[in-house]
Amino acid sequence: MREALLGKLVLLLVRASREDLATICGFLQGQPLPRPRPRGGPSAPPRLVPEAGPPRTGADARSAYSFRKAGKLWRVVFAGGEPFYLADTLGARYLDYLLHEPNVPIGAFDLEVAVTPEKGAARARGSIQPESDPRALREYRAALRSLQAERQRARESGDPGKVGDLDREIKRLNAALGEHGGMADTGERARSNVRHAINAVMAQLRNGSRPEQAFAEHLEGRLSAGIECLYSQPAGRIWD
Repeated sequence: MREALLGKLVLLLVRASREDLATICGFLQGQPLPRPRPRGGPSAPPRLVPEAGPPRTGADARSAYSFRKAGKLWRVVFAGGEPFYLADTLGARYLDYLLHEPNVPIGAFDLEVAVTPEKGAARARGSIQPESDPRALREYRAALRSLQAERQRARESGDPGKVGDLDREIKRLNAALGEHGGMADTGERARSNVRHAINAVMAQLRNGSRPEQAFAEHLEGRLSAGIECLYSQPAGRIWD
C-alpha cells in the first residue's frame, strides 16, 4: 500500500507544472494554499461600488464649511458632513451673502440690493408705500402676525433673548404702521421680503436630511433676519 501511494505521488510530481511545484513547496514550508479558481472560466471580476458623487477638489476638499454655487444649485457642506444641495432661490442667495460676511450687520434693504441690484433702482431707500396699496398692507399685517406668533413660541420655549429681539421688531413695525397711518416704508418691506425668503429655505432644511437639519439648527442660533440682518460667528469667517 505504501509503495503504491509513493508511486502515485511521484507520478503527480512529474506531471506538475512549475506553479504547482512552487505551491507544493510553499505548503511544505507552512504557507497557506491559494483559493481555487471557479471552474469554467476566469475568476469573477471585483464588485463595483457606486460612487457617491464627483470627487471634491480645490477649496471644497479642504473646507468643512462650504456654501458655493454648483451649476444651478447651491452645494453645502456643514461641519464636514455629507454635502447637500439647495435650489437657487433668493433665500439661498441671502444666506450666501451673510455666511461669507460674518459679524457684519447689514440692513435688509441693503441686503436686497446687494443680491438683486435692480431693486435699488426700482424702489428708493425710505420711500413710502401708500395705504391704498392693498398688497403692501397684506404683506405687513401678515408680517406682524408672523412676528407675534414667533414671539409666542420663543416665550413658551423659554428663550428670553429671542423674545427681546422679536419685541423690538414688533415695536418697530407697529411704530411704522402707526406713524404713517397704515403705511409702511421701504425698510419694512425689505425686512419682510428677506425674512420670508430665508424662512422658506429654513423650512426645507428642517424637513431634510440629518446634515440639513444640523445646518438649520446652526442658523437658528446665529442668524438674525430683521430690519438689520446678521450672521454671527465667534470664530470669524469659516465658510468657503
